[in-house]
Amino acid sequence: MSALPEPAGTRDRRAEALAARSAGDHLQALALFREAGDRWSRNDAGLELLALGRVDEAEREAVLLLREAADFAPAHRTLALVARRQGRHEEALQRFRAAAVRAPDDLWSRQDAAAELRALGRLDEAEEALRGLASATPLPHAVRELGRAARMRGDGEAALAAFRVASELRPDDPWFELDRAEALVALGRADEACERLATLAGRQPRFAGAPRLLARIARDNGDGAGEIAYWRRAAAIDPAHSLDLADALLRSNELAEAVTLAARHLVGHPRALRALQILVRAAQEAGDLDLALAHARAGWARGHGPLQAGLELAATLRAASRIAEAEALYLDLAGREDAPPEAFVELALLERRSRGIEAARTRLASALKRAPGHPRALLCLGDLLRETGEMAEAEEAYRSALLARPGFGWALAGRAQLAEARGDRANADALWREAIEAEPAESWFAVAFAARQRERGAFREALALLATVPDSSPRAPEAALGRAHVLRAQGDGPGALLAFEAAAQRWPQQAEAWVEASEAALRLGQADRALHLLTGGETACPDHPAFPEAQARHAVSRDDLGAAERYLERAEVLDGGRIWPQIARARLAAAGGRPAEARARLAAIRRRFGPRAETELAQSEIERQCGRPERAEARLRAARRRHPGHPLLAAQAVLTLVEAGRLTAAAALLPLLPGATPAECGRRHFAAAQLAAAHWDFPRAIREGEAAVRLLPTDGWVRNRLAHAALLALDTERATSVLADLAALEAGANALRGQSANPSQTHYGQLLDEFRLDADALSALRDALVRPGQERLAAIDAVVRAFPDSTAPAILRFIEARRAGALPAMLGSGDGGVPRRIHQFWTDPEPPADVSAYMESWRRRNPGFSHRLWDDASARRFIDQEAAPEVGLAFGRAREPAMRADIFRLALLAREGGVWADADDRCRRGIMPLLERGAGLICYQEDLGSLGNNWLAARPNHPVVVEALRAAAAAVNRGDSDILWLAAGPGLLTRIAAGVVAAGNPDLVVLDRAAFLDHVAIHCLAAYKSSDRHWSRTAFGGRRRPRG
Repeated sequence: MSALPEPAGTRDRRAEALAARSAGDHLQALALFREAGDRWSRNDAGLELLALGRVDEAEREAVLLLREAADFAPAHRTLALVARRQGRHEEALQRFRAAAVRAPDDLWSRQDAAAELRALGRLDEAEEALRGLASATPLPHAVRELGRAARMRGDGEAALAAFRVASELRPDDPWFELDRAEALVALGRADEACERLATLAGRQPRFAGAPRLLARIARDNGDGAGEIAYWRRAAAIDPAHSLDLADALLRSNELAEAVTLAARHLVGHPRALRALQILVRAAQEAGDLDLALAHARAGWARGHGPLQAGLELAATLRAASRIAEAEALYLDLAGREDAPPEAFVELALLERRSRGIEAARTRLASALKRAPGHPRALLCLGDLLRETGEMAEAEEAYRSALLARPGFGWALAGRAQLAEARGDRANADALWREAIEAEPAESWFAVAFAARQRERGAFREALALLATVPDSSPRAPEAALGRAHVLRAQGDGPGALLAFEAAAQRWPQQAEAWVEASEAALRLGQADRALHLLTGGETACPDHPAFPEAQARHAVSRDDLGAAERYLERAEVLDGGRIWPQIARARLAAAGGRPAEARARLAAIRRRFGPRAETELAQSEIERQCGRPERAEARLRAARRRHPGHPLLAAQAVLTLVEAGRLTAAAALLPLLPGATPAECGRRHFAAAQLAAAHWDFPRAIREGEAAVRLLPTDGWVRNRLAHAALLALDTERATSVLADLAALEAGANALRGQSANPSQTHYGQLLDEFRLDADALSALRDALVRPGQERLAAIDAVVRAFPDSTAPAILRFIEARRAGALPAMLGSGDGGVPRRIHQFWTDPEPPADVSAYMESWRRRNPGFSHRLWDDASARRFIDQEAAPEVGLAFGRAREPAMRADIFRLALLAREGGVWADADDRCRRGIMPLLERGAGLICYQEDLGSLGNNWLAARPNHPVVVEALRAAAAAVNRGDSDILWLAAGPGLLTRIAAGVVAAGNPDLVVLDRAAFLDHVAIHCLAAYKSSDRHWSRTAFGGRRRPRG
């Protein structure tokens, strides 16, 4: 049997190719024209190559045709179009003239030759040619051709004028009136077009062109029902439009009729790929991925339009999560001689997730080499460049995509996001609206713009945008989630929970709905409900990475870092293209005492995802927590240069500077923080509150903190710091209210941890109870604080002497002294008798690696000091040999390692003196400048105003240390159950030191926090802090110490 097609088959293929061209499916048309194989079809294949941007291939095809038939006019015309595309207007002119000579009736080539004369600036010759064209043809047709010429050069008004004259000259020819209506649509005058089309349909009821254009106008307007109605009329006139009707039905979720129409079409046209495409999409919409794959494979197996069918099959495999098979098919398509650019674009999207950003760039470069103006390739390139902070290059890519496809909504959305990054809200909003208008059938733009409006607090505008999304739209689930997010932003937590749950029940495949519903339940303190929702989501969406990510967050809140790591590893395996699990694993590595691994993970993320702001935020925070603030600041500076409009980077930079005590630099940066949305304004208020608190200006810290809470109502840390400011302002009523709100906000998370939701079972709750316990002391302290400035410190000293066991007066005494400049930085020259000996403590003989690294910094930076590492056993021996019996008894009774360390610290310094440094402190610079201040006791002031005991320098037998040791031992031996901070830590040290200073003993220097932090990084990240070794894990319960 011959392998050559029969002539009838050739005619069928050419007819189908022309239909594919009419539908704008250039890849399918190309394949079909090539299969037809006749000379005209080969030339048409060249034209399709030109439409696809494959200019060199188009030129080769036309040259080959002319070698076979030198007078074949269509090939001359194709070469003319190639020359025009490449800007070679003189060559294009000669080619068009050659085509016109060989085909004298070809009005197009004569008209195009005139257009080239115009492009060359030879306007008189161009006008003469057009007049000759008009005189040589019947007038209506000549005018119509002039209209087409005007349309081709982009002169819409001239085109409309010509089409109007032509239609009036030939009122009985419906095609002339259709040209006029299309010109009106192109000018944005769709209403006028609809009126003329309605009249045309009434005059020419068997003309399918009118309902066809009306259907397209309805679709552009988002009128699904109108589109279907018009396609029904068109299909009744011309059955070839049955697939257009099926397409419209499918978009409106009327699957059954769409499937019926597509299947019926296949009976008569077994090779119709478009019908199979409709069946594939219908099966996907119905959730039957196996059936979708079967239809897609049928299209590929039939070999009809093989490239397009292959792309369809690969897309279906992706939708079925069969990524490896999809990637293999795209690779096969990309390896063909006639490889479509789309295959490289899809490979770029896949490899961006699996191999990283550079692999994606390489694939996009291949796509653009084959089709320089390929809009999707340019769009994807713009997205990559935008995410990595290459803003100018991204703008250029998006603009190029819009030149290739005017009104390309996704490119407009990309430019809108660039404008947002620049802080140009007006331009961003205009671009979002332009995207919505350009592609009204794509509701994602409305959903995304609604999210921006919600973030700004424009809830009504957000809901109005979401209301434009039809219930039948594929974006309907996202719109429902958007409405739930609005409820949450409005403070309606219960309403948001119900809305998220309703979305999850209606669209069970929407993983985000289940996760958000779970988070909403957790915020309302409903931990069991939250876990139940996660279980339901995992059942509905097995193997979706969002669920192990959520479980990892829960595990972190329980301090179960091992479980969190396992969940995150699974999430990364399920989808290696999600950046959050990988950043979270880096954070876990740091929290687990493996900072080198954390940095290596972040470096790998940069290689894979490019220089993203999220990565730099994570690394700067890890560096700060590991005691390297200079690295954190450098990271943030570089990231802000690359991502100047990122809303979190500047805020993080201010907070990092405040934390490091660099308040002047923080104040200079604060005004630069963005404030376009409520969240950004909230972060700005929060940063201002922290800066005010660092300056001990608590009234301002409260004002700024209250504003931050209003704008960031679900951020627990904002409320925590507001409680801090209220407590130190002695505003106990406000502190009580803030802590109650914070406890309610964290009730669900605390339930997961197995912790009490009682506000008093927190550090600030215990301090608040401590402050309120002695009402007389609190009242006297408040009276002292309102005294005139020159009297205030003396009045507070009187309160300290009157209430020596009260912590509040002691703390406020040192805060007021700092405000008044009454805490001298030096008492004289020399070291005040402090031995050059550094003491550190770890319960076991061998500290873990992360702690050992911190300890090593003390040896390396202080070569003139001896260094002694104590453990439980050696501390026990020292206590037995050197300390009073009551101290030994207290050491043995201490509930936890941190308490034993506190007692041992005081006993050791009281006996031997020297420098004590906690195991989680890093030495940044040598400490001699801190000691040479002529004082027998040197400590630093914490942000709470108290005196830190994690670093102390003391001469032997200093009275503050001796008295603190006595009081700590007595508290333990009595069985007091104050939190460690109050019983034997900074609270105790502050009370004793305040009493000694108030009594007139000046042998004490309290270092300014900034000066101290220049030498020592405190409370660094360490693995043991996520275990019961840390004092905060076992801090609450029992009876309080007696007073007086």
